[in-house]
Amino acid sequence: MEDRIEVSTSHGQVWFHGRDTGRPVMLLLTGAFAEANVLDHAQPFLPDIDLWRAHLPGNHCPPIEPVSVANFAAAYTEALDTRAPGRPVAAVGLSTGALVVMALRARGLKSMLLVEPPLRSADCWPLFAFREQGPANWEALIEPVFGIGRESARPTDYAPLLDTLAVPALALAGDIPLQPKRPLDVMPSLVDAESRVLLAAHPRIRLEELPGVGHNVPAQAPERFLNALLRVARVAAAQ
Repeated sequence: MEDRIEVSTSHGQVWFHGRDTGRPVMLLLTGAFAEANVLDHAQPFLPDIDLWRAHLPGNHCPPIEPVSVANFAAAYTEALDTRAPGRPVAAVGLSTGALVVMALRARGLKSMLLVEPPLRSADCWPLFAFREQGPANWEALIEPVFGIGRESARPTDYAPLLDTLAVPALALAGDIPLQPKRPLDVMPSLVDAESRVLLAAHPRIRLEELPGVGHNVPAQAPERFLNALLRVARVAAAQ
């Protein structure tokens, strides 16, 4: 059973869904347009952690303006510092949520799990599918975050966030390659070849590539994903 934990910040209201028993916290931030119940079954696997699920602002929760990875990260940073002062925090980000997690600066942050972070948009052809099959008002998020609008596109590059990481991170990426553009039964990995080189070379990041997996790691590799959750939780719980 989850509670809704509402935290007021200077950027707007942030909602977490989970329990608050005073244990170390795991923030689990979902990706763009995620369903409301994504990973709502995960808490029993993490008995030593208070799992706080959250969505990108405006998705099943109040919006935060202006829309940007940096502003979202500032809001979640303030919310964590306000609600969980003095408690260790592990942060897990899925897809777009991983970009926000990379930009977190919460005082209690001890570890990160970055699942399929789409660092570069220029050649990320699956994102352009929002133009044909995106949800209503999709461009309010996708244009400012990834530079892709209904009629125009500008490349975005979040690789500089790698230079600011202050805690150890585990990164998971599927091995179904992004390129070339082609028909597929599942979305390919959104971590392009250049981004993999950067992740693999980073001194604070351990990159693990998952065979036969595309972008949706939790659905396509649930055991590997759960194992990764447990590993980053242990880092936080040990503090």
